[in-house]
Amino acid sequence: MKKLFIIISIFSFFLTLNAEKVTTFSELLNPRYLIVDSNQIIISDYPHVYLYSLDDYSLIKKIGREGMGPGEFNVIQANMNLKERGLVISVCTDHISANSTSRLSYFTRKGDFIREIKLPYGINAKFLSFGNQVLGFLPLRDGKLSVTLFDSDLKKQKEIFNCDYWFNLQSREQANFFDRASDTLFVSVYKERIYIARGDAPLFAIHVFDFEGDKLFSVEHNSEKFKIPTSFIDEIHEHFKIKFQRSANYFIKNLNLPKHFPAIRNFSVADEKIYVFTFKKLSNKKEVLIFDIKGKLLKTVFLPVKEMNPEYLCPFSFYKERFYQLLFIEETENWELHITDIN
Repeated sequence: MKKLFIIISIFSFFLTLNAEKVTTFSELLNPRYLIVDSNQIIISDYPHVYLYSLDDYSLIKKIGREGMGPGEFNVIQANMNLKERGLVISVCTDHISANSTSRLSYFTRKGDFIREIKLPYGINAKFLSFGNQVLGFLPLRDGKLSVTLFDSDLKKQKEIFNCDYWFNLQSREQANFFDRASDTLFVSVYKERIYIARGDAPLFAIHVFDFEGDKLFSVEHNSEKFKIPTSFIDEIHEHFKIKFQRSANYFIKNLNLPKHFPAIRNFSVADEKIYVFTFKKLSNKKEVLIFDIKGKLLKTVFLPVKEMNPEYLCPFSFYKERFYQLLFIEETENWELHITDIN
């Protein structure tokens, strides 16, 4: 009986869960961000932001178009980093913001244009709006990346985090594959807390700040190290051939990989929980560690998480203990929304 209890406990701790296709979004061409919030599904797909109903998945409104006017978006497509990042969106209780090149545009939750702010920073800077504040990711001249709090009019309040940036030629991280340009840092804002983790760090750490910019604590975990297999390197080579085309050989030759994967693949905070993706796999599913909001590990699950390529996961979101992800189906050339129940 004791052995049976142990077996049941193990299976309840390591759960493998299946996804279900719920709808097709035929309007989407190249989505980058998916946010499920309240009664809506919000998707950025440059040069538009799409609002869908969470009840029946019908299209409510398409926001924006390419241009430089009010409510329009411009992302420099000739810049590979900006093109891959796409249109960065934030969803708050009373508004939606979209960060295109050198501009932050505000809309109501219904998609009506409110205002925009011109951003006096370089094109690689990234901004997320939350409440009455803005979080800026600013490349600095000394090869650092600064995470800085601003008020709603972009008046600087406080720097809360600082790390090496990918173009720092004096840093060993300059050619690190897992140092994702201005997306080196993963961030999630949830209930007056800011959660930040490095996407290239060998040690597991998520740093938690309040809205004043003061550090509260770090979520740490003694995670298992996973060696990078040759199959993954082969995937990167094929990815580079598509991404860089004529200059692919240069990037393949100068590819810099550590012996082990970083500790954190990505993460999200929702439902009073912290969901952390790692690089561990089980069959065709990937490990997700679930912590409570204070950083206590609750359980480990394996979800049918899909990748756009070796660098990025397909757009995803968590809401009410369900995992939402957009998947591109080559046979139909459409993006589908898949949902996995976690509870």
